Amino acid sequence: MIPAQHSARAIDEGVLIARSALTLMAKNHLIVGTLRRDESLASLDLPGFVRDELRRLADEQSASAERMEVEEGAAAQAFGALRHQHDYRPADLQTLRQRADIYRALAAELLRLRDDAQLVSSVAEDARADAWTEIGAVLDARLDMLVAISAEADTRAARMRAVQRDVGNLDRRFLGWQTD
Repeated sequence: MIPAQHSARAIDEGVLIARSALTLMAKNHLIVGTLRRDESLASLDLPGFVRDELRRLADEQSASAERMEVEEGAAAQAFGALRHQHDYRPADLQTLRQRADIYRALAAELLRLRDDAQLVSSVAEDARADAWTEIGAVLDARLDMLVAISAEADTRAARMRAVQRDVGNLDRRFLGWQTD
């Protein structure tokens, strides 16, 4: 049996992973919506998006719990040598039950967090900040590239004159040199 503090830790870690995933999904939603689909920030309803994704993540955890219950049922009747790493046996029943319990508890916590206005707002703000950081970095890189191209165009004529002058100054004996 897994001690309660280990289950609580697993749930806390699951929430941290979910929060990171939510921030990334919201950031991508924001970038794609505003830049590719030309939508306004208001029409994107970032807090609503975060709540919807929390529901989807909770549904994934519930599905994982159900999968563990199916595995538990199969493991209870299994015998013989293992065929692969997910080939469970009766000795694994307690572990499978604990996994299912943790998945269900994490799903419940994610559903509870849908109503946590502070968390939803924090994820939305982090996503906005991350999106602007990413967009700013891309713009800086493109502007730097344009400045470099512009500077190259401004100096190209002078550089070509310098090359022509250098070619003209070459020792005449090298101009007629041939290899056998």
